[in-house]
Amino acid sequence: MKLKELSKKFIAESLVNKQPHTQVMRQQQLNFWCTHLGNKNIESIKPKNIAKIIPTINGGNATKNCYLMALSRCFTYAVKNLYILDENPLSKVERCEQGEMGTRFLSKQEITDLLIACKESSNEILYLVVLLALSTGARKEEILDLQWSNIDFDRKLIILNHTKNKKVRYIAI
Repeated sequence: MKLKELSKKFIAESLVNKQPHTQVMRQQQLNFWCTHLGNKNIESIKPKNIAKIIPTINGGNATKNCYLMALSRCFTYAVKNLYILDENPLSKVERCEQGEMGTRFLSKQEITDLLIACKESSNEILYLVVLLALSTGARKEEILDLQWSNIDFDRKLIILNHTKNKKVRYIAI
């Protein structure tokens, strides 16, 4: 089986339950790999083939690691679900050094400037979405999926049913 065939099968069968933006991102990442290795039989793709391509990925080390992860998941699918490979070649490919990634918080002035810019925007919901994100730490998709039924006024809670890890989350308001 060629990598482009495996990639199509993996996308069709394994990404269907992922968020739409995740599906698009993974598909772009796998398309990149298929551009370089798509016509090769997966059995013939070796760690050295992959390692040579890593420097051509546009972006920093975190981006390169995301591309490697997408390809690794595709090969893991071939090993664990299709039983057509004995080993994932990415298990022998070293990931790019990312260094320490600290958490950055906006200053009071940055928050003020951001909210002013949101109020001046022509997007009618932008200010409320950003204000809710700043106040609760909720993600964009979690906020955009909210409905009135997700707000428990008696218990003063927002109930997030569609979270990144698929677990219901509660936020005090």
